[in-house]
Amino acid sequence: MASVQTQSSALVADYVAESLRALPAGNLLAVRVVYTADHPVGSLTPQRRLSHFHAENTLSRRALVFVLQGGCLVAGLEVHEFTTLRIEAQGAQPPQTAIAVDCCIEKLDTSGELAGRMPLARTLVAGYLKSLHRYTVALNASAAGVHLFARAQPEYLFARSKDNPGKRILNDLELVKWWQSTLKFALEYSTCSNSSSACSESSRAAVVNCIVPGSTMNESSWFLGNNCAGSSEIAENSRPIDWRWGLPYPLNARAHDCVLQFPDDPITRLLSENHSSA
Repeated sequence: MASVQTQSSALVADYVAESLRALPAGNLLAVRVVYTADHPVGSLTPQRRLSHFHAENTLSRRALVFVLQGGCLVAGLEVHEFTTLRIEAQGAQPPQTAIAVDCCIEKLDTSGELAGRMPLARTLVAGYLKSLHRYTVALNASAAGVHLFARAQPEYLFARSKDNPGKRILNDLELVKWWQSTLKFALEYSTCSNSSSACSESSRAAVVNCIVPGSTMNESSWFLGNNCAGSSEIAENSRPIDWRWGLPYPLNARAHDCVLQFPDDPITRLLSENHSSA
């Protein structure tokens, strides 16, 4: 089965550095990207039931993106990328090939050592998502997804940074609101260009699904504002964003058929248990 090419660390570093240059003294910030080697993994939906021929080839890799100021680490992002080539055939019809890209944002952290207040973490995410968007366009991917589970912790990547007075630590609800505004900014930035024609390559709306355990649809406006009712206001030459409350699956869907099972993920462990047949 054919393979697919993953994006390079140099490409990611260039796009992140480009986004950081918009910040005060952003040209003084340095970017370092470290990727693990590509390695094949099993299907992200291993228990999926299919009534037709289906084959997959998935490459996985992890990336660490660090931002430095004067040689000091000030921010970091850890992601797990999956690029999947699928071949499907229905009866006597010719096989159909499609590529899907999925990225799981695992950790995002700051050290509190940044000189001056600026939206560094938000801009780092925006630069990374722009590199991911350009990568999916280059592959002509039929689907692309960014997945994250927001849970507030005083530190993720930088040990003992919680004791740094320059670090701002959010609680769970503040973090949900922060990610909502960050994804809005990052998606608009990653698909926006100085020329209107550059955005025509992907004119469909970016769909963002949000669910907060223990919260209901009646409380969705607190987290998403007016965005949950439809598309948000968008920047010039950027794609619209369709905010939706709840999971991105049909209500009668079987979880094993549609929920992506990422390594070392609580949902994966739940679905792998013998009693799980949802």
